[in-house]
Amino acid sequence: RAVAGGASARMAAAEPAPAQAPGPRLASLRDVAALVAEQREPTLHGHLVHSVHLVRFAPPVIELRPEPDAPRDLAARVAAILQEATGTRWTIALSTAQGEPTLAEQGVAADTARRNAAAEHPLVRAILDTFPGARIEAVHDSRTDAYGLLAEPTLGGEADVIAGGDDDMPEFAPVDAAFVDDPSDFWENQS
Repeated sequence: RAVAGGASARMAAAEPAPAQAPGPRLASLRDVAALVAEQREPTLHGHLVHSVHLVRFAPPVIELRPEPDAPRDLAARVAAILQEATGTRWTIALSTAQGEPTLAEQGVAADTARRNAAAEHPLVRAILDTFPGARIEAVHDSRTDAYGLLAEPTLGGEADVIAGGDDDMPEFAPVDAAFVDDPSDFWENQS
């Protein structure tokens, strides 16, 4: 066949195989939940965030402990979405082990920690003491994802950590910043 149709055989061999687009990088349950959200599966996404405890994440196997309100077909639906997105067959095992808190519980805990850290900052403390009834409504951190959790470090040594501390809190102002009792004094000294 190569001798009779050598030209066509050489042409077919010379054409590179079409490159497959790399699938999504799934390194955590958060990545899986984000993928499900991208696939426009809001109910399933809601259950992954609020009704599932991660027990073990070892691709292509994920072990979960679902809450009683999670749908019975959750594992099959997640496995189907993952297989379609990655081209790999995934196993979603259900467990009775405790596992991690849900993504929603982790987000609430991280938000509480950020609020507590903000409340301890000397300038914020001074504001709260000066204005009775004042409270911290929200602390926004650009390093957090849609679930209120700090972005996970990427592979290859890149980390999304701000140098200078282990705090989960960006700096507002230097701890030794001076308070201004009369704002007009501040503006007069700025010339």
